[in-house]
Amino acid sequence: MEPNPPAPHRALRALRHVLSATLLIAGIGFGVQAIRSTSHFESVNRESAVDPVVDPADVAMRRHDAVGIFATGDQPGERLIEVTADGVVKFSEISASGKSAPDVATYQIGRRHRHSCLTTKGRGTIEVLDIDTLEYYRDRYRRTK
Repeated sequence: MEPNPPAPHRALRALRHVLSATLLIAGIGFGVQAIRSTSHFESVNRESAVDPVVDPADVAMRRHDAVGIFATGDQPGERLIEVTADGVVKFSEISASGKSAPDVATYQIGRRHRHSCLTTKGRGTIEVLDIDTLEYYRDRYRRTK
């Protein structure tokens, strides 16, 4: 049989067990937090609410700023957004032979944060950053006309 270790060794061994248990619990906690934060990503990508603009003068002013043709570039494969004054927005792409057939939707004028925006059914929200720039799904569109 082994003799009992001296008291300082027993205290050191107990301290090691406590530290090991603490590290194990902390590791499990960090792992749970990492899994939880990666599995709840939808709230990060959720867009903030759009406030509708109902004042006719405000709608007219915001629509005036948004009406025009905007593009991501001028090469084949770049995308176009055409906003008309009658509440229609047309999405198309520049092809080697010109423009592709547009996908047409209607829009409503709204406001998100400090910017005007155009809300469409099924096509998302177009943000009017300034009179010459739109943002649509994080792509910048510059006014061409």
